[in-house]
Amino acid sequence: MSSKIQAETLEERADKCARGSWQHDAVYYMLHDGFRPLLRGRARQYAGKYRYSLDQLLLRLILADIAVELTPGPKGGTSFGIASYKITGELGE
Repeated sequence: MSSKIQAETLEERADKCARGSWQHDAVYYMLHDGFRPLLRGRARQYAGKYRYSLDQLLLRLILADIAVELTPGPKGGTSFGIASYKITGELGE
């Protein structure tokens, strides 16, 4: 067995934190333009589950030492469609 250490990029580490297609899409947008979760149609019925999913993703990103910037809405709100999230790099940079 090789003891070769492979350096992972920030993108690879962030993508490993995602579970499921919605979280993978969220990570992609957090890395590039910023992610503003917006639910449409029947997905709004499951807003609580999507919020929990986002909270779990953010927790895994923080535990992986990945910094996520939260930009609240104009009145300080952090709900869907108002706040945006962006991965800014490593924690401690």
